[in-house]
Amino acid sequence: MPARQLQQIAGVGAFAFNTLYKLVWLKENHPQLLAQAHAWLFISSLINHRLTGEFTTDLTMAGTSQMLDLRQRDFSAPILQATGLPRRPVPAAG
Repeated sequence: MPARQLQQIAGVGAFAFNTLYKLVWLKENHPQLLAQAHAWLFISSLINHRLTGEFTTDLTMAGTSQMLDLRQRDFSAPILQATGLPRRPVPAAG
């Protein structure tokens, strides 16, 4: 996916520290770990999960990942498809 289209969807510039690139690296270098993952969570989302049992993340944290579709307010299927990342371990945004 071209960088400009990615930024139009996610509203975030391409920075190496974005979660998107870390997950792509994991997929390319340790695919077995990604395949085994039940869910991936931000630290704040992990705390929320421990307190509520829910696998969710807030929109602010999701927005920093460069995977959130700002208009849909959910993780972007086109971004995940373009990078080859599965939707399954991505938490609900909200």
